[in-house]
Amino acid sequence: MLDESLNFLGKIARRPPNLLYMSKSILNMHAARIFDDAVVQEYELFYYLKDHQDDDEIAKFLEEQWANLRKR
Repeated sequence: MLDESLNFLGKIARRPPNLLYMSKSILNMHAARIFDDAVVQEYELFYYLKDHQDDDEIAKFLEEQWANLRKR
């Protein structure tokens, strides 16, 4: 999952800075083992990106992640 997250973050690095800061915040929370807040921010980030798609690879990744989160 970490590899997928890092690849995903690399793909959105070209986007607005607030997305990059949010992504960094999520990784920091995972590193600090603050998983509840990290999951909430991941939902917010995925929801935003899902509504503002312009990259098919990211759209496919988001669909997979939403499916995984719904299964839990």
